[in-house]
Amino acid sequence: MVRAKITRLVRFLMLACGSAVAGLALGHQPHDPIDYLLISPEFAIDGSVFTAQLRADSWGHALPVGSSDRGLTWSPLPNGMTNLSTFKTACMSPSFATDGTLFYFSGQQGLYRTHDRGLTWQQVGLDTLNSPVTLSAAAAVPDGRLILYAACDAGGLFASDDLGNTWTQLVAEDTIITALAVSPDFRSDRSVIIGDADGRVHTSSDAGRTWTSLGRIATSNGINEITIAPNFETDGEFFIATDASGLLHTIDHGETFARIDSGLPNDVFTAVTLSPNYQNDNMVFTMTRGSAVYISTDQGRTWTHHDVGVDLSDQTKRHYRVLKVSPNYAIDGTLFVGAFEGLYRSTDRGQSWHHMPTRPPLLITGISTSPDFATDRAVAISTYGSGLYVLRSQGASWDSANVGIENPFCYGITFAPRYGGGRDLLAIHREKLLVSQDDGQSWDIQAVSFPGGLQSSHHIDALIHSERVFPTVMRASATYAQDGLVFIGTRHHGLRISDQIRGTWLPARLGLLHIASIAPSPAYRTDSTIFVATNDGEILRSVDASLTWEQIGSGLPSGLGLVKLDASPNFTIDGMVLAGTSRGLYVTQDGGDSWHTAGSNVVVTTQPTEAVAFSPNYGSGRGGMLASVRGHGLYRFLERTAVWEQVAPELIANGYQITRIAYSPDFEQDGTIYAAAGTHILLSTDNGKNWQLADMGFLRVEDYESRTINLFGDWSTIESPDASAGSFAVGSSSQCAIHMVFSGTGVSWLGRLDPTLGTADVYVDGQYYTSVDQYNSLSVPLYPVLSITDLPYGEHELMIIESSNSGDGGLALDAFDVYTQ
Repeated sequence: MVRAKITRLVRFLMLACGSAVAGLALGHQPHDPIDYLLISPEFAIDGSVFTAQLRADSWGHALPVGSSDRGLTWSPLPNGMTNLSTFKTACMSPSFATDGTLFYFSGQQGLYRTHDRGLTWQQVGLDTLNSPVTLSAAAAVPDGRLILYAACDAGGLFASDDLGNTWTQLVAEDTIITALAVSPDFRSDRSVIIGDADGRVHTSSDAGRTWTSLGRIATSNGINEITIAPNFETDGEFFIATDASGLLHTIDHGETFARIDSGLPNDVFTAVTLSPNYQNDNMVFTMTRGSAVYISTDQGRTWTHHDVGVDLSDQTKRHYRVLKVSPNYAIDGTLFVGAFEGLYRSTDRGQSWHHMPTRPPLLITGISTSPDFATDRAVAISTYGSGLYVLRSQGASWDSANVGIENPFCYGITFAPRYGGGRDLLAIHREKLLVSQDDGQSWDIQAVSFPGGLQSSHHIDALIHSERVFPTVMRASATYAQDGLVFIGTRHHGLRISDQIRGTWLPARLGLLHIASIAPSPAYRTDSTIFVATNDGEILRSVDASLTWEQIGSGLPSGLGLVKLDASPNFTIDGMVLAGTSRGLYVTQDGGDSWHTAGSNVVVTTQPTEAVAFSPNYGSGRGGMLASVRGHGLYRFLERTAVWEQVAPELIANGYQITRIAYSPDFEQDGTIYAAAGTHILLSTDNGKNWQLADMGFLRVEDYESRTINLFGDWSTIESPDASAGSFAVGSSSQCAIHMVFSGTGVSWLGRLDPTLGTADVYVDGQYYTSVDQYNSLSVPLYPVLSITDLPYGEHELMIIESSNSGDGGLALDAFDVYTQ
């Protein structure tokens, strides 16, 4: 009943006001590609969905993520996951509800397998496969065994009947397979159908041992998806989505095909799937690369368009990629669409759609402790899409620090003691360095400029030769109070150095490189030494204040991947720099001339490193180091024991893979360390032995994050320095409305008061909650219009509708704070 009321409200607003407003701001084009999605067969009971999450910086490896609330919130699944690349494909056991088995195929490391819903993973060798796997499927036979199918990028089809341990080739490498489907009645009919890059279709009725070719049924290369109907053995019915031959349908095992795309766009069809109750309801679902979703209730003879409403990026032509239907669709009406722009869900049979953030905005990209931590306990973090936060009031409460910044997609943050006294808080987001002298209450925005017209011996993209600079990583000089230097690594524009004392940018002469990590010497002011690592795994050193550079790496293996660097606080004496690589942790003790593995612990020295850090008292005999090892957890080195040992194994077991480490500057006295793991903040006060969650308790959702917030009616974005993340939205039409789905215990609406604004009615979970008034004779920015704090934890829907007695007044939205605890 509650969902039905919300659905009726949304439908009414779509009819009265048009579709939800998209793309109010152009500061960021999200690209969170979803190429596969796995739905539990017991979705109605467990709400389980699985896919993979990109890093916040969009380069490097991917991580499996799972949801138990129908896709609304996602948890990383890192335990045992050591992959170095993205996952090309994944599949689920048909008996997942009882066996918890998933298979993820890495682009470089083969197959990862879990039997406990992703809580732990085992890497399985694929020695018999000739290249990365691009398509996969799992089917069950009557004796309960699984048959796993894998199509390779270089061609061929392989099968395994022992959960991926060994493989048998079924189709030769000269066949490049682009579509793979197993029959829903595989236990009885053993049917498999494949499509290839030449537009041919091949069928097998003996689990792939022998094949019958149906010939070239697509007039252009590219069969993108095949879906087999129930009762295939008798009816011979299946559907094919093609690149250039439309949507095809056969009811005679492929002897003849009919096009069923009348009234559909003349475009590349990327997906076709059926209702779980297809034998009774005849429902077919399809979409093209640029338009989704289309639903037929008569086997494809007629179609109805249910627009997902995504603000399509200009970075690709292949937007819509995955289309999945809930196993309980007849009751829950749930559809999922995976796109280049992210994952979207409908729970009302396609009438309305909501973004499901698999890469959540609270993903932490930086963490820093105050230089005055002993007295103020201040901490700052930066996030992928929720902006900046500062822990103030002696560590008692977190506050958003977004007023004055231009967008909430931030990639690093650090405190630094200021020249002449006080301290600066430094952060980076797209094209800008942000500097605050009041702990984030206000910001000075400085463009990270770069001279245009440069020539490059290698072409990456047009951005290389433009003046638009995209920061990726930042470090402040250890002697910032004296030299005011900030080192900023960029994507394709090398290293930039800001002199905050003189207000100038210094030449770095590093070329057009993608910088992934920076480690200046703590004595940079006197020894002029700095190290950087590129995203290609190169380590470079300058000993003349960044005027000249040399590549170093004697003793390092090839294929280092994304390197994480940190220089010893005692560098001038011990010459130590840590290099966490995809091949393990390495160290230099001579300033970078030679490198060797950091100790003898086989996990630390052979497995991919996620984060490294020296304690600030390293070199005193009482210091240490921390290394977060991908898939294995946190390891600690103490000077007094001189060995690496795992600490807090419960972290990785509970899904916390640390990616950022920040020691207290008074670590020797307080033993305090902060760390970031995905969207979570961790705190240790005993030198990393034990940890506790120190999460903020709320999430700032900005007004122009249109993938999460649906705005109905006539809305515009107003840029303003007193707004959160630099802008707020104003709805001026009658019946303008705001709609948001969130997970938590409450929400605060941050808007404005103004003479031009009016009243609104608020509904929570379909029930009228209250009315609010934004009218005021004076304009008041970032005003808490409404706060709801008494909801049970879970999924909720908020609807705000301009009321009929509002007159000519409109609504204003700056941000929402969603309470997550």
